[in-house]
Amino acid sequence: MIEVNLLEEQRREIVKRDQEVNAVAKVSYAILVVVVGLFLAFQGVRLWFALRQSQVTAELASQKRVLAEYGSVEAEGLVVADKLNEIVKIIEGRDKTREKLRLIFSVFDRGSTLKQIGFGGVTDEGDLNVSGAAEGIFAYIDFDERMNDAG
Repeated sequence: MIEVNLLEEQRREIVKRDQEVNAVAKVSYAILVVVVGLFLAFQGVRLWFALRQSQVTAELASQKRVLAEYGSVEAEGLVVADKLNEIVKIIEGRDKTREKLRLIFSVFDRGSTLKQIGFGGVTDEGDLNVSGAAEGIFAYIDFDERMNDAG
């Protein structure tokens, strides 16, 4: 009988060890599944970022090509805009000068005579008819502005 009890005790010990081994195996499998899952998740995220980076790089290269194509057009547009601004300034200056001269000559009667008149460093002395002087000055302004525009 002692032998039977001894076998019974060994059997209980073996069952207890089997239960412990099974519990450790279950925990080990769970840890393995979590680790493999995390590894696959990280690899998936890494792959997604790599694909996204290649898409962004291709899109950036495309945008650079478009900007390069339109860069010359923009530069030409800026040059044209600068030229137009300068033309507007010249025309505004010419109109202001003419308006000032018209105001000055409107003060005089048509038959008045001037003794001396000067404009732009040019002085003329003598008896000048007002209307003739006005025409001469306006002609000088037009000639002077054409010379400045050409130069």
